[in-house]
Amino acid sequence: MVFMNLIKIIFKVLSILSLLAIGLHADEFAGDKPGEIFPVENYQASLMKMFFMLILLIAFLILTVWLLKKFINSRMQLAAQGKSIQILEKRTISPKSILYLLEIDGEKFLISESQVQIQKIERLKDNT
Repeated sequence: MVFMNLIKIIFKVLSILSLLAIGLHADEFAGDKPGEIFPVENYQASLMKMFFMLILLIAFLILTVWLLKKFINSRMQLAAQGKSIQILEKRTISPKSILYLLEIDGEKFLISESQVQIQKIERLKDNT
């Protein structure tokens, strides 16, 4: 739910930024002559404005992705704390199979995962 609210806020900010960008260039959209669609007298200044807005938009997108990754990682760490199941180790045997050492309520288990199934291999004793 919080994630969806964050997405909505990001879209609102992006729409406000795009409206601001259009507002900055609104004087360029209205021509004095009937055939003029984009009457630009100074192409270099217009190009610089466009380049600046592009850099600003890219920086905003990078910041958004970074914040989302940080938010998702913190949520996953919070979800993992205080739970009775913990992954102690994870070993990749092949590209399609992985071994896990799990601790469930103080007991250790060795399980394997493949594309087809997840299988308990052994229940480990405390001294191992």
